[in-house]
Amino acid sequence: MMIKGASRNLKDHIGRTAIELIDENIAPFLHNELVSILGPQPWQPPCSQTKTPLLKVQKNFKTFAIYVFLVLSTFVQLHLFVFPTPTFAPWVLQLNIHFLIVNVFFFLASFRDPGRVTKRPEL
Repeated sequence: MMIKGASRNLKDHIGRTAIELIDENIAPFLHNELVSILGPQPWQPPCSQTKTPLLKVQKNFKTFAIYVFLVLSTFVQLHLFVFPTPTFAPWVLQLNIHFLIVNVFFFLASFRDPGRVTKRPEL
């Protein structure tokens, strides 16, 4: 439920949060796992994905803009410093076409709705 946006700080009618309801008499590995899930989450840049966040994840256009900047600047630098040729080489055209195709499909995939898994009505 936390991945869908539920709050860790909600309180019951007595005023206890979910982390306070963890029983001390359960197995230590389960206790530690629940404390790590319900406790405060460390902040990480959304694009790093070093650990799947136990938070609701939303689209982040800042990450998309950083990707576009890095890819375009790398492409320009490759043409300025790595591939400078006095004559036109056919592989440069192939490289440019490949770059264009890959990024067109990336942009199309970025702006499409990925869909949602829905429950079938007959179940």
